[in-house]
Amino acid sequence: QLPAAYANLTGMDKVYIGLSCVIGLSIGFTGIWAQSLISATSFLVMVNANKFVIIGIEAFGMHTKVLTQGQILGACLSIFGGILYGKARQQIEQEEEERKQLLPNVKV
Repeated sequence: QLPAAYANLTGMDKVYIGLSCVIGLSIGFTGIWAQSLISATSFLVMVNANKFVIIGIEAFGMHTKVLTQGQILGACLSIFGGILYGKARQQIEQEEEERKQLLPNVKV
């Protein structure tokens, strides 16, 4: 079946398949790179918030999904929670940086 399906592809179909592979590989590489830069918890929060952003784009931008009020509320809470977590992490890192400047020879 696969050889017959491949034979029926147009040139543009092959380009789309190739681009899909390149984009998928790029997304995977970017995910691994991001994971090396942040903590595991931050990465999980980012991944979960990203899923809800994609759902929002599908529902409100592309109109391919229909969401109930409960689903919209849940998605908003998830995204808001991700934002709050990011702000809390930013504040903690800023406080650690200030401590390092005050006490440069002491490990925090």
